[in-house]
Amino acid sequence: MELIGFVIGIVFFILLEGFFAGSEIALLNADKGLLKAVYRKKRYRFIKNFLENPEEYITLTMLGYTVSIVMASTLYTLFLMNLAKYFPAIRGKEVLLAETLVVFTLVFGEIIPKSLFQHYADKLIVPSLAVLDKLRLFLKPLLVLSKLISRAISSRFKKSEEVVRREDLIVLLREKKTFPELTGLIISNILSFKERRIGEIVRPLYEVVMIPETATVRQAVEQIKKSGYSRIPVYRERVDEVVGYVSAYDLIDEPLDAPIKKLVRPILVFSEYTPLPEVLKVFKEKKEHIAVVVDERGVILGIVTLEDVFKELLGDVIAEDGEKPLVKEVSKDTWVAEGKIEINELKRITGLNIPEGQYNTLGGFLAYLLGRVPKKGEKVKHDGLSFKVLDADERRVKRVLIEKSG
Repeated sequence: MELIGFVIGIVFFILLEGFFAGSEIALLNADKGLLKAVYRKKRYRFIKNFLENPEEYITLTMLGYTVSIVMASTLYTLFLMNLAKYFPAIRGKEVLLAETLVVFTLVFGEIIPKSLFQHYADKLIVPSLAVLDKLRLFLKPLLVLSKLISRAISSRFKKSEEVVRREDLIVLLREKKTFPELTGLIISNILSFKERRIGEIVRPLYEVVMIPETATVRQAVEQIKKSGYSRIPVYRERVDEVVGYVSAYDLIDEPLDAPIKKLVRPILVFSEYTPLPEVLKVFKEKKEHIAVVVDERGVILGIVTLEDVFKELLGDVIAEDGEKPLVKEVSKDTWVAEGKIEINELKRITGLNIPEGQYNTLGGFLAYLLGRVPKKGEKVKHDGLSFKVLDADERRVKRVLIEKSG
């Protein structure tokens, strides 16, 4: 029974760590305009408290995160020490085995909750604040002390400590050979993320939901409801002339027949060669979630969102709303891939030798080989690989069966 108690405690504090880590992401990324609108409607006191003093809530998440890790680590070590009573073979190795906890805290205490809170920041911010506000009142003296200490030392130590901790986790994970495939995927994404450019993940304009600058609030609301996106790019005369974007929260209380022109927000612009870590940094500093990507001539290539960048870091670890992965291995040497998958991504996941060229996607590669857009059911062979188009329309390839021969 004692061991079960330790396990329950460990799980509790890892989940608590995840709550604090995710809440911090939500606090930093949630739309403040939405929060103000919710406050005007619901009059939740805790929302007003946060808007007036966000630093205190962020300090609380950091404090809770740290305490949760310490408690989980302590309980895990005690669990191993008690387990050694029943399994003498691990006696004397408890501290070394305790390092394995880092896998669970990384996956379930950081990556998964941060991804969920990042994606659903606007939905989770209110319940998160409700919980944090109660904890804030209970821990008020400790928060004041923590804030004073944090201000005194954060400028000197914060950055270096974070870098060391991340690097140590990556090295530790890479040295373990018994971890499941999920861990390997996480490691691969972390290590390759800093080498990638935004041009590799840009969403072409023909896949982007957009509205003209002359649209009304009613039309914008309908487009937002239909697409499910809270931010819609706005173009002037042609779709490649993006002038900004409109946010769903800016449409609240606006007359339905009013033009959206006065509500259009400026949109960030990135070169296609901008490294993804730099993109993530700018998104965070500017508190923006959407940007256009241009080539060296200034021509707009497409749109990238903060969610797109974050998903590159997680890869296929978490699929959005049950979204199917862009490529799936159905049997040995056989895959089904989306036509829009980037060639680099396809090669990274499958290990297939597909040449790079003037195309970026699998669909573009097949169109390059044929000199036209392939039709549904059409087969293409190249360098020991067989490609069968499972689904396509007159504009693009949607799904492809890939088989490796020989």
